[in-house]
Amino acid sequence: MTDHVQPTPAPISPSAVADRTIWNFARRFLASTQARIGFGLLVLLLFLCLIGPGIVPQDPYDLTQVSFMDSRLAPGSVSSGGYRHWLGTDAQGRDMLSAIVYGLRLSVFVALTATTTAFAIGTVIGLLSGFYGGALDTVIMRIADTQISIPPLLSALVLMATAGPGVGNLILSIIVVYWAYFARLVRASALVERRKEYVDAAICLALPTRRILLRHLLVNCLTPVTVLFTILIARAVLLESTLSFLGIGVPVTQPSLGLLISNGFGEMMSGRYWIALFPGLVLVLFTFVVNLVGDRLRELFNPKLPD
Repeated sequence: MTDHVQPTPAPISPSAVADRTIWNFARRFLASTQARIGFGLLVLLLFLCLIGPGIVPQDPYDLTQVSFMDSRLAPGSVSSGGYRHWLGTDAQGRDMLSAIVYGLRLSVFVALTATTTAFAIGTVIGLLSGFYGGALDTVIMRIADTQISIPPLLSALVLMATAGPGVGNLILSIIVVYWAYFARLVRASALVERRKEYVDAAICLALPTRRILLRHLLVNCLTPVTVLFTILIARAVLLESTLSFLGIGVPVTQPSLGLLISNGFGEMMSGRYWIALFPGLVLVLFTFVVNLVGDRLRELFNPKLPD
């Protein structure tokens, strides 16, 4: 009898495995209706931040395009220049739709830049603390505990009052406030991975420390820190808006959702609700959709929660 030899299956390339994994994760993520709504709205808002200045009626911070004769127009009014202001104008005659797009763009830029930098700094510090332990871990964690024990708004207020208003100072303040959250979470995950056999085997094989940190510890620490990243982006937008509302965030010559709300706050008693209402709604919407995405990621990454 002739033996039938089963053909050896062709090996699957690492890129194909990665593509399949990403596709499966995306399919599971979008299986939730709330996640689809949140992700769709988030993409729409981010897309608006990128192309919005090119499609809105005016640059609200260009004095040649703004007329004080058109100040405080109600939503839907037509200005002297023939523009229809769907969301009205503010006290300076700026189109509110244009101002909101510019303000959202700056607020998201500040939040993304600050949170991404805090993520990078905190992740590196947390990995080193969890891997080496000892006195280094003690010192880093005491600093992080002290930072976390202070309310973020209070820390940011002190820093901004010392440094003064400005986009750069605002980003730096948010980094100082949030790096400890990433460092503490990554350190906790690194301590768990550090005690596992594959890390001990890598150390016994005398692999470079950088390779152990990046290819072994970091990969297994990214799951919880990704969820924290989405949550802190929403909080960073709120923190930036709060500081700008109080007058110590971005300068008055630059757009910000917090500044727009602050400008309209004094107009509320006069019945001109739209100057503060619409920027506030956009701020709430952005925070809401980011939290929807973060909640779905938390469900997928936590095996104890229903998928």
